[in-house]
Formats: sequence, C-alpha cells, structure tokens
Amino acid sequence: MSTPCKPATPPLTDSETAFAATLADAARARKDKPLQLAAFLTGLVVDGSIHRPGVRTALAPYMKLPKPEPQTSLRARMAMLIANRVSADGNVTLDDLTSAGFTKAQIDEHFPNAARAARVAEMAV
Repeated sequence: MSTPCKPATPPLTDSETAFAATLADAARARKDKPLQLAAFLTGLVVDGSIHRPGVRTALAPYMKLPKPEPQTSLRARMAMLIANRVSADGNVTLDDLTSAGFTKAQIDEHFPNAARAARVAEMAV
C-alpha cells in the first residue's frame, strides 16, 4: 500500500514573507497587552488576512491562549468580605453576606472557615 502524499506547498514569495513578518512584528509589539493582541488577531480573522500564505505560521507564537487566571474560591471571597466589613464597621451581618451574593446554604457551610481565614475573633452575624 502506498501512503497518501501531501501536496507540496509552494514556497512563499518575497511579498508574502514580508507581509507575514510585518504582522508578526505588530503582534510582538502587543504581546504584553493581551486585550490589544486579541483585538489585533480578531481583526486579522475578520478581514481574512489570517488565511494568506505564511501568516498563521508567523503568528503561531502569539495565538496561544494565556493561562487562565485562578478563580478565587468561595471561602476566600467570603473571608475577604468578612475582613473588609469587620475593619470598616466592626462586624459583619447576614445582610452583608447575602447582598454580596452568597446563598444561605453557602453561608451556613463556609462561614466558620471563612471567619477563621479572615482571622476575625468575634463578630455578629
């Protein structure tokens, strides 16, 4: 059996190489600004430039998704709210916790550990 062979890609012309290099330089300049880089890459997709020869290869290092930001755990968010409210008012109330978006079940389950994490000795709930 013969293995299917890929059609050979023709070499890039000088203008295609220069265009891809220009786009790679523009992406490199935006590397430390993720929103600008995302907008730039989106623009290339929208106008179709991403499909021109050599462009995807030149932009490959900049098209990786950034590492996701770690999400703050529920207990950590509650501990931060407790610490902020206690430092501002001297206590934290059930209304403070529910208005911050915590459910009654979450408060019942996580409040003791969150209070301990906030390093608050006494408070009124």
